[in-house]
Amino acid sequence: MRRSAILISAVFALFPRSLFAEEGVWSPTNVIAQINLGCTRVYTCGPKEDVVHDGAHKVVGNGPKLVIGVCSAGDGPIDSCNDCLTTPPTDACDWHLQPK
Repeated sequence: MRRSAILISAVFALFPRSLFAEEGVWSPTNVIAQINLGCTRVYTCGPKEDVVHDGAHKVVGNGPKLVIGVCSAGDGPIDSCNDCLTTPPTDACDWHLQPK
């Protein structure tokens, strides 16, 4: 197991991180802000599925993106913003493992 961790660390040291980037998926967060009839929502980038890795590494994705959307009352009062209707960012979502 230790040999694998050393090998992973050596590979990261020799090659740029971008060589190891994998396609991910944008996920909406619950961080929304209402602006009149509009709203904003924060999306984060990460792997499509859970990734198992050792404790010496962490998953790093593209930085969070702020997306503008439209407020919807949903099941709440008609003048409220209970849902922020958005679509995921159009930018590519790439992630990689990085040493801590």
